[in-house]
Amino acid sequence: MDSDTCSEILARFPGPVTLYPSRRKWLLLMAGCLLFAVGGIGEAHNGNAMDWLGVAFFGLGAIVPGLMLLHGAASIRLDSDGFEMTNLFRHARFHWQDASGFEAQFPPVLRASAIPPPSWNKFVAFDNAKMQNSTWTRVIALLMKHNAQLGDTYGFSADELAKLMTQWRNLAVAARPR
Repeated sequence: MDSDTCSEILARFPGPVTLYPSRRKWLLLMAGCLLFAVGGIGEAHNGNAMDWLGVAFFGLGAIVPGLMLLHGAASIRLDSDGFEMTNLFRHARFHWQDASGFEAQFPPVLRASAIPPPSWNKFVAFDNAKMQNSTWTRVIALLMKHNAQLGDTYGFSADELAKLMTQWRNLAVAARPR
């Protein structure tokens, strides 16, 4: 997303505005998984049972990207009250007063790496004030610095999406009657 696209989306406040995942990203991921699965079949055909595990792993790994390509499988809908995230046909609603601190970050495993990870590995994390305070939530918050994350970057870079979410939230909070 460039600044013009961000400005165009923000100009549509109070919305609703619906953003969808990049079909290209999910197609490439599915194609990569299928390519490795098919290549693994050739290797597994030589008789090594361990190679069939790779075939199963990458074959099953192609299912999620395939599902994400289906209509209605994933989106994020922004409005003046909050946002609704759909991920693999499951819906979650967040109110702006409960969601804050949108930040693009790398997964904890990649942050610990000596080699800088590529920017396409980033995701958007945020704080959800309504999240139940469980042991699991505290572990996630410790690792990610936040207790929730968006399901996709919806065709934008994580940095740009975090900026858009923050700016939309700021508009929504400012527009709320006190």
